[in-house]
Amino acid sequence: MSTDWLPSKRDGILAMAEDWSAVLLDKGSVWGVVPVELAAFNAAVAAAAAALQAAQQERSPTATQTCRDAFDALIAQMRFLKSRYFLSPPLTNTDVVSLLLTPKDSTRTPVPVPGNQVTAKTRPLGPGLLELVVEIIGDIEPDPYAADYGCSIYYLVLADGEDVPETPDKFLHQGFTRRKKETVNRPENERGRKICFCIRLENAKGQQGPWGPIFWTIVP
Repeated sequence: MSTDWLPSKRDGILAMAEDWSAVLLDKGSVWGVVPVELAAFNAAVAAAAAALQAAQQERSPTATQTCRDAFDALIAQMRFLKSRYFLSPPLTNTDVVSLLLTPKDSTRTPVPVPGNQVTAKTRPLGPGLLELVVEIIGDIEPDPYAADYGCSIYYLVLADGEDVPETPDKFLHQGFTRRKKETVNRPENERGRKICFCIRLENAKGQQGPWGPIFWTIVP
């Protein structure tokens, strides 16, 4: 069920609660709702209805606060009933709809493997410190979980005279980040040496996209 199941306005909340009262009068015992709890809920519905009517007529600070308190109590009762009785059998989807709720969607949304490459611009920040400004190459393919994408960063510090490799097979894992800017801190003995990077996009399920282009800079 959706987490935003509760109506945003008081008249909508009251309408839903009154609907629940009618449904529970018929099916409450079948669903195992304790009579004392059902009575407390019905009392909260009646109190909220009376308080809302009074607040609409009087529009005084006292009436407004009384209405607010009554609806806080009603909402607490509704949240309790929903979590205690409405989330599991014997309720069917038809029962859930009768309560003005949305049945749980059991269809899994497919999460595609990222298809984009990632690169980054480098900027020296100080001795041994580099900043990587991550850039995704091309437009992100449609994915409802794209906001959860991150990047796995790999690196390799080259020995003096060593050429930049053509593949990242020997690169080490620097870490995972969802930030667009990542700071890399290298030890003193690596200053002045070439450091290569290669980045892969990673989705919410941990599936990685293709390797990005290898790029390098000098450790400041």
